[in-house]
Amino acid sequence: MIDVLTGRPIRLEGLAEEVPYFVVALEQKDEIARLFREEGVDFEVKEAPVSFDGRPPEAVFRLTGSQAPKTVQAVLDSRP
Repeated sequence: MIDVLTGRPIRLEGLAEEVPYFVVALEQKDEIARLFREEGVDFEVKEAPVSFDGRPPEAVFRLTGSQAPKTVQAVLDSRP
């Protein structure tokens, strides 16, 4: 899946020592949440509905289940 702000693929971060997460524009939150529900990915999402430093509002997704990060990344990569 492509990040609407950067035009680049969405990538999980924090794979080594943290809970895997990624940040996207708030406008992508519902689409990604729907995809994760369809694919059985356990997650939590937090919104920052206010703009910081002129950036658009953001949503932070964190994985909460036992799914391997590579599996979740493949789910994200499966959508344009």
